[in-house]
Amino acid sequence: MDRQQGPGGTRIIPHKKRSPGDMRAAPRAFAAGALWPLTGVGLVVACLIALSWMVEYVTVSQYLVHTDDAYIGGNEVPVRSAVPGLVRELLVTDNQEIVAGQLLARIEHRDGDAATVALNDVIAPVAGVVTVGGLHVGDAVPAGRSMMAVVAPGEPHIIAALAVSDITYVAIGQAVTIEVPGQPSLRLYGHVADAEWIGAASGPPSAEDRIALKIRLANPALPVGLRTGMAVGATILTGLTGTERMVSQILQEKAQKSCRCGQDLQAAAVRRRI
Repeated sequence: MDRQQGPGGTRIIPHKKRSPGDMRAAPRAFAAGALWPLTGVGLVVACLIALSWMVEYVTVSQYLVHTDDAYIGGNEVPVRSAVPGLVRELLVTDNQEIVAGQLLARIEHRDGDAATVALNDVIAPVAGVVTVGGLHVGDAVPAGRSMMAVVAPGEPHIIAALAVSDITYVAIGQAVTIEVPGQPSLRLYGHVADAEWIGAASGPPSAEDRIALKIRLANPALPVGLRTGMAVGATILTGLTGTERMVSQILQEKAQKSCRCGQDLQAAAVRRRI
């Protein structure tokens, strides 16, 4: 209680008794008031992050095409079997260094109805790094068709495989960044130089076919530790070149020359989602 002096004398003013609930509510109200500024700051930060992501996507990410199915190429020399038959021995593996004249494989060949079965040796035409690809023992190989390749020393470049659905906006001259597995700080740079079909030798283009892009490096000298045949990743910045020739156009022309005539590559491609 408090005593208050006034014209009529001294008055006694009783204090209002505070309940335990009032005492607990005061800290909660203070805490709630203090959280409002923090909530506002959090919303601002979230909005800035979302805006940054949108700007990055609109200006860069939507134009990127990436593949991990790429390797450092050089002067590729195809290896062919002189006769048709089955692979009975495969004596090399991917990225193995070989010398000219080295035995690479043996092909089992049957000459008509003859009971005697001949083994035909497949010899390396040049020295370099062999690329076996998907060849396995037991596979059938035709005569005169490339069954593997030897990457001979020469000016290096990148060979990157893409699905037909990924090349819709890819054009000659577009910038490419090359990433090396296990070396995140190492980057190589180049541009799209050419494209070839990977798929059936005949028949109409389809979404099942794949495309091999040739990427020319800005610096032809490879950094120490890198060599032809090594696997890499490639990221192509598409959509910003304007007047460059589209890869789909080049492939269409090559398809027509190889008698894959009258087919529209664009009809086979699936448009990228933007």
